[in-house]
Amino acid sequence: MYKVERPSAARPAALEEAPSHRPGAAVEDRLEFEALLSDISAALLATPPEKVEPAVEAALWRVRDLLGADRCVLLAVSADLRLVAVRLASYGPGVSPVPSELNLVALFPWAHQHLLVERAPARAGTLADLPPEAVVDRMGWERLAMVSCLTLPLDAGGRIRYLLMLQTVRQERRWPDSDVLRLRVLGELVVGALERMDMLIGLRRAEARLRSGSELAGLGFFELDFAAKTAFADDRLRELCGLPAGQSIGLEAVEHWENHLHPDDRSRVLTLRQQMLDGRLERYSVEYRFQNPSLGPIRIHHLAQASRRDHAGRALATYGAFRAVSGHRRTEEEMADFGRQLLRNLEEERARLRETIPPDLQKRPQRAGDPVDHLTPRQLEVLKLLALGHSAKEIASALSISTRTVEYHKYQMMETLGLHTKAELMHFAIKQHVVEI
Repeated sequence: MYKVERPSAARPAALEEAPSHRPGAAVEDRLEFEALLSDISAALLATPPEKVEPAVEAALWRVRDLLGADRCVLLAVSADLRLVAVRLASYGPGVSPVPSELNLVALFPWAHQHLLVERAPARAGTLADLPPEAVVDRMGWERLAMVSCLTLPLDAGGRIRYLLMLQTVRQERRWPDSDVLRLRVLGELVVGALERMDMLIGLRRAEARLRSGSELAGLGFFELDFAAKTAFADDRLRELCGLPAGQSIGLEAVEHWENHLHPDDRSRVLTLRQQMLDGRLERYSVEYRFQNPSLGPIRIHHLAQASRRDHAGRALATYGAFRAVSGHRRTEEEMADFGRQLLRNLEEERARLRETIPPDLQKRPQRAGDPVDHLTPRQLEVLKLLALGHSAKEIASALSISTRTVEYHKYQMMETLGLHTKAELMHFAIKQHVVEI
């Protein structure tokens, strides 16, 4: 890791870390920070999407205060790496904020190359620590009244999406390896919370789009889970089938639907449905008459397919849509086109939603026992290097294994330990003293 620091022999005394005169002070500091990380992690996980950003700002404030910094800033990075601007921040009393409209790429070109292209942390205890080629960056430091700075790139989804920055503006400060590791763990927690927030907001917006589209088209949606014995029906489908509004329903809703099929259509409709459930049909599209308890006889166009099957091909869960056919019957060709388009749209929307869910949000089972004892020697080696900030490629080279093997070990450790994110894995390594900070 590149350090923009001068040799300690030439460093002013003001930059030296204050020696502790209390036995065990380093251990106390480490335990205090571990407790802070645990509090932040629990708070972020329990925070609803609309309150995540204030919770992140509170976390930045606590870390800034504990580490004695004047600014703790989370910077958002555009996909093309050409825009870096403040997203969230915490500032000490009397400290001027970094302007939110300011694009820091133009102000710090050397840091842009170092952090976003080389993907390496940057730390400088004084302005003089910057390399000779950072001429423009020096002017940026002076503009923002920076005295010392530590900045880390944060990866999300395979690219650098954020930078996490600590600054002092009143006195010079060293940034030891322990600060780098601490800031990295904090960054992982913050990024995980923001990714989770974006995913949940995206899901809500997608649901709103589907709901608006279904209302416009007069569609009613349903979902059945035979394994869990649960059913979902939106308000429009409840109206079409004559089901009570606002009440939870189970699979008895299917029996209600079957009992109200027109006698002349029941056999045809149930045969198609059974073929889909057995796996002989991927989906079905059918029009039939239905005896609605409130509305009387209506004609329904019904689309359905399986969303999950067992090893034998039998449906474990299904979903679909109803639409009331008014005025006249559609031709068979029109009905088939409508069914194919609707189910294709539903499949595309479901696929798009699945892509928005980061892999590290998938829950894994928690296992009992002493957690470290569950790890193999090789997994402990990988865990230590991960916690020290090394990439999968660097770990693979150091251990003479493939990057795929490194990722496999990381996956197995998370599954074994019941952890959800890389940040939790790093926090585990610190808490279990696999690495020291």
